[in-house]
Amino acid sequence: MDTPVSVQLQLLKRQNPEAWEEAILKATGVPLPEDLSGHFHEQDGAAYLCQVLPGTRFDTSQGRFVRERTWELLGLFYYNHGRYTEALSLFQLLYEDQFAYQRESGQRIEKGTAPLWISECHSGLNHPTYAKRYMMHSLCEDSIRDQGVVQPDKTGYYHRLVWHHGSSDPEVQSHAEKCWRLYSTDPEAGMFPDWVLQHLDHEWMSRHPSADEMTLYSANRAYVRFLLDRIKPPDGSDGDWRELERLGHYLVSCIPGCRARMHRRSKSTEYDVMGVFDGPDRD
Repeated sequence: MDTPVSVQLQLLKRQNPEAWEEAILKATGVPLPEDLSGHFHEQDGAAYLCQVLPGTRFDTSQGRFVRERTWELLGLFYYNHGRYTEALSLFQLLYEDQFAYQRESGQRIEKGTAPLWISECHSGLNHPTYAKRYMMHSLCEDSIRDQGVVQPDKTGYYHRLVWHHGSSDPEVQSHAEKCWRLYSTDPEAGMFPDWVLQHLDHEWMSRHPSADEMTLYSANRAYVRFLLDRIKPPDGSDGDWRELERLGHYLVSCIPGCRARMHRRSKSTEYDVMGVFDGPDRD
């Protein structure tokens, strides 16, 4: 049985550029572009890659796979050396690049791998709520690809959610089915896992924020732009101002530990958006 690429990379205990490039060659079948080769192992390699990767030309004869797989392997270099912040910046940039491609092409592409590694980086940095959120992004993407069927032996999210994030098998199965149904109702909006999660229940939010992530705030700018375009379409047509409430709901939900709800009534008034904050020191 061949050793998985991820296992090969974990065996690279020292920063060995030649061994790393050999692993990339074996995984993708193409050499690194000259703009990248020889830079990723330097102390400021991740910062350099974040600047040049979006504009780097790859061999496109095998489609986007080579580009995204090489990008992923570069991020794993830093991840496997415990340099989670640098790895996170690369995986986040890959995720943004995939959304940009969707916007330009108007077509959905599979994006389950990038949020999975973003989640793993947040776990390494002790950011439990962000780790769970992005693992749910991976579940959304793979559930859409597999039409609501959970395949534990073919996905990366299943064992991580069950073993490390407090989800049970019935919960994962239920969420996968709901993700597929939600996507089917609006495939355009369903290209964004953030939209799918907005329509799920709050049962998946089983983690409380740590002190290390209380000052963090991460929102998907591509999704925010998508909602703004629905509020005020670029072609000048009438927009849907109900999406403004959805935008507000999404922005509030990105606060660590917040269970955001829409259209809640009290005895005296109605709230468009309400945030309920969970944590060991607040309720």
